[in-house]
Amino acid sequence: MAINRQKGNMYPWVTHTYSWMAGFMDGEAWIGIAKQIRKERPSPTYRCIVTIPNQQIESLKIFEQKYGGRVRRENDCYRWYCPNKSLKSLLEDTIPYLILKKPQAKLMLRYVSTIKKDYGYKPLTSRAITKREEFYQKMKKLNRHTFRSENHVTEQS
Repeated sequence: MAINRQKGNMYPWVTHTYSWMAGFMDGEAWIGIAKQIRKERPSPTYRCIVTIPNQQIESLKIFEQKYGGRVRRENDCYRWYCPNKSLKSLLEDTIPYLILKKPQAKLMLRYVSTIKKDYGYKPLTSRAITKREEFYQKMKKLNRHTFRSENHVTEQS
């Protein structure tokens, strides 16, 4: 493994460790699409989420340093949330090494490539809702095979 001696690198031994990250993600990460329905909005909101919980904050800080986001304390563990702007690079970096979560990562990359980069909220067309719902249902089915994901899906009435 190459050693990165750049100034400011808190973890110099983690340079080309995408395989380590992928292994960590295979064991701990949740890769999914969350759907939120609100009364005041005419269409649902779909969000890509990659989050990793762990008891050891040091491991999560490696992801935070490379991809941004932040590590939060939640109940009895820490959790890193990948920021939307880094989702694509995280998945592209780790897909070659992922084993268990590779289908979810590939599906999320396909989903992200279909999303128009609009800022602010605009109602979705019925065609866009149908397409996003298809991705959402496929991801939900994939996540049933790895572990239950109810905590990451919020449907509000």
